[in-house]
This record gives sequence, C-alpha cells and structure tokens, in this order.
Amino acid sequence: MSQLTLFTDSRFPCPQRLQLVILELSLKITNIHQLDIIKREQQKPEFLEINPFGAVPCLQDHSHDPVLVLTESRAIARYLADRYGGPGNKLIPDGGVAKAKFEEAASIELTSFDAVANPLAFEAYFKPQFMNQEPKEQVVKDLKVKLERVLRLLDQKLSTQPFMAGEMKGRESYRQMYADGNKGIYDA
Repeated sequence: MSQLTLFTDSRFPCPQRLQLVILELSLKITNIHQLDIIKREQQKPEFLEINPFGAVPCLQDHSHDPVLVLTESRAIARYLADRYGGPGNKLIPDGGVAKAKFEEAASIELTSFDAVANPLAFEAYFKPQFMNQEPKEQVVKDLKVKLERVLRLLDQKLSTQPFMAGEMKGRESYRQMYADGNKGIYDA
C-alpha cells in the first residue's frame, strides 16, 4: 500500500469511518500523516495545496497519473472497498437487490443517523474534550431525542433483516476497533 498516502486525525468521526474500512480490508497504509484539527493543521498552505477544502481524511493514490486525490471519507471508503475488496472481504455488493439494500443503508447512515449523531458527538463530547467549551444542554437534549427516534427506526429495520445492508455482513472489526482504542489501524 505504499502508493497510498493518508492524511487524517483519527480522533474524529469521519476519519474513524474510514478506519473501519481500512480494518475490514486489512490494508496496511504506511504513509500516514496525522494532522491535528484542533490546531488547524489541515489549514496550512502545504496541505491546502493537496486538498483545497482543508479537511481530513484525504487520500492520495500515487499509482494514478496524475495522482488521485479523494477528500471525503465516504468516497475514500468506497474507492478502497472497490479497489482492494475481494473474496472474503468484499464490502459493497456488485448489483441487484444486494446493491440496492447497500445503497439504501448508506443513504440512511448519511441522511438520518450521521445527520444527528455527528452534531451530538461534537456538542456533547468534542467541545468539552478538545475545545474547553461547555456543551449547550438544550442542543444535546434535542439531538438525543432525534437520535432515539432514528435508533428506533433502525431497530425496526433490523428486526426484519440481520444487517442494514440486508444479508451482507462484516467481520468483528467495529467492536475490535473500539476495544483496541484504534490501535494498529493508523500505527505506521
């Protein structure tokens, strides 16, 4: 994987989303640059030359000419899944009903779950943890109510199928990632 360069801050949700895919695919990316979002390192001119959006994660694939640069966690995840997935670790189905269920699950994650969970995590965890700011209690309360509704709907869906993408399942990487405290994924 030496042709891949990853810019990340593994403390945050979007890079963590990508960590799951890297772990599922058993990729060993050795050229990793940890940027500290809190210190705004992703806004430095040398990084903005690579990614003018100034966000992480960001992936460069040097096997392409010109070098491929991807700047959104979901796009990077799908690219890696397509390029490196195969028998035993195929993460995205090829077509038909399985692909439709995957796309539905991906859309639900983006528009229903992440739209609430990410702001809640920011307000309740990241502000006090990394920014020395008190969370706005009413915002946290409102987001928790919204998240509970989303989780109830997800529970209903999962009562009729084993996984959000239908029958397609992953390995134990999600539990492992959090149990290991993200160790080994970005340790180059």
